[in-house]
Amino acid sequence: MIRRIKTTAAILGFAIAFSGVCGCDKGTVNVNINVNTAPEVEEDLNENAEGNDEEKAEEESVELTDLTEPEETGNETSEEENVRAGEDDNAYGELYIDKINELKSDGLADQFALADIDADNTPELIASDSEGSFEHDNAFIFTIRDDEAVKLASVIAGVDGGSLDYSEGNNLIHVGGAVAGMRDVFYEIKDGELVEVFIAEATNMDDNAEYSVNGSDVDEEEYYKQINVFIEKYNPLTRIAFDGLYEINYTYEDGFGYFEEGRSEKYDSYDDITE
Repeated sequence: MIRRIKTTAAILGFAIAFSGVCGCDKGTVNVNINVNTAPEVEEDLNENAEGNDEEKAEEESVELTDLTEPEETGNETSEEENVRAGEDDNAYGELYIDKINELKSDGLADQFALADIDADNTPELIASDSEGSFEHDNAFIFTIRDDEAVKLASVIAGVDGGSLDYSEGNNLIHVGGAVAGMRDVFYEIKDGELVEVFIAEATNMDDNAEYSVNGSDVDEEEYYKQINVFIEKYNPLTRIAFDGLYEINYTYEDGFGYFEEGRSEKYDSYDDITE
């Protein structure tokens, strides 16, 4: 193979040199070579040709062997290792089943869903009480931390403006509600825990109302401007309600948080999710 490439290069070199001497156009090279040989020379050439054909066949055989039998690199993954990896990816299932059984047994929740809020390929567990009881927290979000299902947030939805929402894939959880006024806290999940990223509070919702954003006092106009700019980046959110999961678009004005309900999804029942 290598010898053939060298021969072709030699011919092309001769052709180019020849074209320079004879004044041929640079863009085109036409080469005609007529060789008259004696019988003895012709016999030698034939023998050489046969030898070259044998070398070429051997080279092609080696090339095909290289293609069909790749060398081991030490990075191959065995079938057993792949199975173990798959089991690790689904490890959260058993942990959540234990938590679901606990919530069911304690009478706190009986309907469930999974949502990958922080887009880490391990979904969070959403839980709700279908009765909408006001005697205890009735909306929950759990995640996996240190091989355990841990609670991220919970509220008594429907009491004193209590609400629990999330933006799936955008790593945002919203906890709303206040006895007198408004308090909206937005979190992201980091290392299995909630980290506060935005908080807006309004108190004494009358002529003496006081407003703050992220701990700084602001006037009413600035309050609504900042909270609406922030929430617009994450709309729509999903609201955890006793009768379903609702897609909502938030806006804030006149002392209240408003939302437009979009499509809704049903939870999985205890029996469905534990199958």
